[in-house]
Amino acid sequence: MNETWIFFLILALGGGYMFFIFNPAPGMSRDWITLVSYPTAIIIASAYGVLKFLETPLVRRRILLISAGISFVSTISWVALNNNEDYSLARFKVLPDRAYWGPNSKFSFYEQLAILYRNRMDGENAVLYYRKCLEVDSTRGRIWMGLAHVYSLMGDTTQEVECYQQAVENRTTFMDPYINLSKYYASRGQFSEAVIVMQKGLSLNPESPQANNILGEYVLLWGEKCEKALPYFLHAIRINSQYAKAYLNASMCYSNLNEVELAKTYLTEYFHHERNNQNVERIQSLLIDSSSSYALYLNLLGKELKGKK
Repeated sequence: MNETWIFFLILALGGGYMFFIFNPAPGMSRDWITLVSYPTAIIIASAYGVLKFLETPLVRRRILLISAGISFVSTISWVALNNNEDYSLARFKVLPDRAYWGPNSKFSFYEQLAILYRNRMDGENAVLYYRKCLEVDSTRGRIWMGLAHVYSLMGDTTQEVECYQQAVENRTTFMDPYINLSKYYASRGQFSEAVIVMQKGLSLNPESPQANNILGEYVLLWGEKCEKALPYFLHAIRINSQYAKAYLNASMCYSNLNEVELAKTYLTEYFHHERNNQNVERIQSLLIDSSSSYALYLNLLGKELKGKK
């Protein structure tokens, strides 16, 4: 046995081994392109073996032609199936097999279908497959977020909020459920609940500038003093020196604390970083050393929340 044959044989055995190891995990659905390289070595080794060990030219040609014909028919049918979206989707749905697919495979499969239907704006089917994901694992915050997004698109606020609550209860490390749920509570004037939710989120992700800033705002709107809210704004600035809203909030807190120079400094930084806030002109009209500026700003901040869930 020469070195070339040994090389092809090892390559084929290795490819076959990798193919059968990974086959159950991706289920030959989403990750088929990862698998396709493994059996290629088997095909090459087989062709080499035919050419090497079969001495009769006619027999070799027949075997190679038959193999090529089978490969061609299989490839054409596969291309034809996957070239049609409806046929491909129908095929995709019948792929799961409990005998070969583990929980992670089914979870990934259901999530891909949920995302597909969500992108198609087919809420009913998107909800169906997100729910199937949760039947496999109900602790995944990403799935609760995706399901909440679908309910949001469908205009079902009750179910949307319930999904955010489930994500928070499962202590997801994604910040969106905490932020969106707290905004929902704040829009209803339930600032104590909004603060509690954001505190839970911040305990899991203390280096989120947005979460720090939002929590500081809710602390103020809850009626607490600036001394309690200001550290959140300053920490948000330390994390992200480009975070404009935190500069504005810090400025208004310093104004309330009669730290006029610091208030002006932070307000200047806010105008330097802010580009898109529709309320910039109104904020500029607030006199930083006016006793009424802080109250006016709190009123403006509260009105910003009215249109948010």
